[in-house]
Amino acid sequence: MTMRILLGTGLVAACMPLAAYAQAGSAEAGRNWSAITDCAAAPSAEQRHQCMDDVLRRTGLLSDARVAEEARRDFGRDAPSRPAPPPPPAPASASAPASASTPEASAVETDRLVTTIASVGTTGYRRLRVTTAEGSVWEQTEAKSFNSSPKVGDTFEVEHAALGSYRCRFARSSRYRCQRAD
Repeated sequence: MTMRILLGTGLVAACMPLAAYAQAGSAEAGRNWSAITDCAAAPSAEQRHQCMDDVLRRTGLLSDARVAEEARRDFGRDAPSRPAPPPPPAPASASAPASASTPEASAVETDRLVTTIASVGTTGYRRLRVTTAEGSVWEQTEAKSFNSSPKVGDTFEVEHAALGSYRCRFARSSRYRCQRAD
């Protein structure tokens, strides 16, 4: 009988902190859900997406490193027209800490990509086709000759140019016009 009492007391003592943690977790989940429902009032899809990202960052489910890596991977793919509309203010909720980063500070704005060459080929007369380490494919759009050919492992840079175009450069070459092909 004494053994049963000790086991029962030990089991209750072990479960009490878990029950308190579950209640605190459900309260936090309720505040997060409230913040998510506040995001639904944003007037555009881009603003709703930014609001959701802010909620995910505050909860620790989305890191700035992941956002930056996705921006590098998607650089040049269906680029939005510039300038982008300003992000909405963060939703007012009790779960937002006072030191939460502002959308302007956490947004990744990439105007230049620096990576390495994974493979090189040609698409026609004097036109290069470069595949980067991230897997994006860039094709030369202007006829231009170079003093040296690009090699696997060389640095490769892509930057925004005028009117939504891009300029590429490998190793120490001059810049040339290019477009994303994938």
